[in-house]
Amino acid sequence: MTTTQASQKSLSQLTETTTKKFKSKFKKNKNNKFIANTSAELHKDLDITVSYIQKNSGLTFDCKAGCVHCCVHSRVVHVLPSEAFYMVNQLKARLTELEIDGLIKALKIRSETPEDGDFTCVFLKKGICSVYDIRPFTCRRHHSLDVEDCLPKGIYPPEVSKSADLEDLASAQIAGYMSALETIHFSTIPIDLTQALLKVFTDPKAEQRCKKGLPL
Repeated sequence: MTTTQASQKSLSQLTETTTKKFKSKFKKNKNNKFIANTSAELHKDLDITVSYIQKNSGLTFDCKAGCVHCCVHSRVVHVLPSEAFYMVNQLKARLTELEIDGLIKALKIRSETPEDGDFTCVFLKKGICSVYDIRPFTCRRHHSLDVEDCLPKGIYPPEVSKSADLEDLASAQIAGYMSALETIHFSTIPIDLTQALLKVFTDPKAEQRCKKGLPL
């Protein structure tokens, strides 16, 4: 077996293991809040993967506290509906009604950003992510091996150098999680973070749609 074949086999096994893990959980509980909370467990699994790659790959990630290129220049941050529900549940527990109203207004403004406008994430406060502990899978997996690649060269986000191993492992994990969600017919259709949070905050039918496997 070649190294590539062995690698592909390991990735397939990771996807299968992740599917079995969450499928087992969903068999016991299909409550929407429970499903949303499994997002946090997936995030922890990814954090372990990221830490492992950083320690054992020999690669150096240029991402450091205070580096916010991805938070400023990423036009779209895709999330799964379950992640959006999880974030909203957490935000409702942490923020006052007045703060939530302010956040919804900020999300609406961000959702209407013109092509040449400011796409800075609404959660970036004074150069720091204000929801770092509950940030979605896409943010957790994003990394750069060279900060120079992150500097914008136009109005669109730049392509950055990444660890192929981390990208493959993260893809295997999210694929396994999505496969488990599909067994209970819960939506796995990605949606932009801004739009997702707006829908969960303001649309009372959002949960009903997702439980039918429909777009958020």
